Amino acid sequence: MDDDAEAINIAWAITGAGECLTESLQAFRKVKEELDPRITTFMSASAEEVTRVYGIREMISHISPGEYYEEVFLQSSQGASSFKTGRFYTGRYAALLIAPATSNSLAKIAHGIADTIVTNAASLALKYKTPVYVLPTDHPKTKETTIPAFLCDREEDIKVKVTPRKVDLENLKKLGSEGVNMLEDPNDIFGICKRLIDERK
Repeated sequence: MDDDAEAINIAWAITGAGECLTESLQAFRKVKEELDPRITTFMSASAEEVTRVYGIREMISHISPGEYYEEVFLQSSQGASSFKTGRFYTGRYAALLIAPATSNSLAKIAHGIADTIVTNAASLALKYKTPVYVLPTDHPKTKETTIPAFLCDREEDIKVKVTPRKVDLENLKKLGSEGVNMLEDPNDIFGICKRLIDERK
């Protein structure tokens, strides 16, 4: 979008979760290709590691190619202050989507701790009443998840059942009381972005 006044800006924050990472990437790729908003990507230090291990860093650069409001901001280059998250106070982001969101990051957000680029973004977005959506890696129900073969020294991927801890569920409930919206599936990302964009047309 060339007209800055008409541009729709969406913030995507990535934490250090491998689960739902490639699916979230695919969802945002579809958002970029079909809806064409400007997407700023914020990556925690753990996310920098995980995206490198999964080999998807270059793909993220296609979603956020580097123009104004289409940058990729890394924890390693932003430092402790994560000053670029101050953009949320301008009111120019339609929403912040944290996908995937680790239980560690969600616990910090739930308890008001803002010590990473992602938790800073969430803190400022919530203070400015910018809609915040999270895709938790720990869901209320026991579920089956896939562990890539290269992470467990196997020839094939393995499937394991994961049950969230009581504290994880309590944090999700607390986040809901703060107005944070929960996503259940990476496929929800496209629908949320489409609705946000339609509302601003």
